[in-house]
Amino acid sequence: MLIEDATVEALVAALEENPRGLLVANDELSSWLGSMGRYNGTAAADESFFLKAYGGRSHSVSRRSGRSIHVRSAACWITGTIQPGVLQRALGVERRESGLLARLLLAHPPRRPKQWTTDSIGWATREDFVRVMEGLYGLRHELVDGRQESQVVRLSMAAEELFVAFYERHGRELIELTGDLAAAWSKLEETAGRLALIFHEARLAAGERINSGEIDAATMAAAIELVGWFKHETRRVYRLLAETAEDRATRQSGERLEVFVAGQGGTVAVRDVIAGVRSIEDAEQAEEALQRLVEAGRGRWIERRTTDKGGRPTRVFSLKAAGVSAQPPKTSAKTSCADADTRREAEPETQEYIEI
Repeated sequence: MLIEDATVEALVAALEENPRGLLVANDELSSWLGSMGRYNGTAAADESFFLKAYGGRSHSVSRRSGRSIHVRSAACWITGTIQPGVLQRALGVERRESGLLARLLLAHPPRRPKQWTTDSIGWATREDFVRVMEGLYGLRHELVDGRQESQVVRLSMAAEELFVAFYERHGRELIELTGDLAAAWSKLEETAGRLALIFHEARLAAGERINSGEIDAATMAAAIELVGWFKHETRRVYRLLAETAEDRATRQSGERLEVFVAGQGGTVAVRDVIAGVRSIEDAEQAEEALQRLVEAGRGRWIERRTTDKGGRPTRVFSLKAAGVSAQPPKTSAKTSCADADTRREAEPETQEYIEI
């Protein structure tokens, strides 16, 4: 069952009727974080519920009507987006120390210039997706003495070997970490198993002929690879959460410049930046901004030799390959430019989101 916004009391009531769990989907997760304690004045109690929900633990609540509700497995998943600054303010010391931050899988991929496309999702893909979702919805608990019990899915020997190697490698990483990252790494360890189970059931729902009661090596390898990506994203987001206002302004300026360079084909001269980026007024500012991208590993300087006709040697900035646009270079004047810089001016910084 999918719920957009609800109090903890309402979630518990819904869980009583949906023992397989709930998905709480919010376009703006600030409403979810802000709702804790909004109605009962006890944010700690609401937070405690979501900490339990992460592990699918039992939860009881006494309703105002006098009827008590007990949920054996309060499995509740949260998804949505939030602005970095809002997340930074919402996750104070107490919520970090309680482990709430560590339980969130965070993603904040770098911004890329928008490109028009007429591509669409084919009907075969749509039908495959519907079939997989129907298969997943069709999963049922085992009935033992009239009670619903979870089915046990084991690891194959090959999958277990992969997980053991990941577990030990992950442990060596964890021992070197402290604070928020250490807390996040302690949860990412078990995330590999959770993702492997999701992938396993999705493959079954897609009609693959695999052992329904055993996770194979291919599934475990895919889960471990995805955890590696989440580790990278966790480090990126935690750096954002540690930023000062000045740090954030500098980073966002660099991201706008990177999008602009990508829109020019991935290579620009200093004069192109002066002409196309409104916030940069002279060559010194342009070179400093491009140099920051170089130091961040987002590009490099390329020296251009003089031609047979003479002239002074010049150098241009080349963006890292992943950020190069497929469009041909073009330089627009400030008076009529419609590049990434002016587009970001029209879109306030609230357009920068972290996905959870």
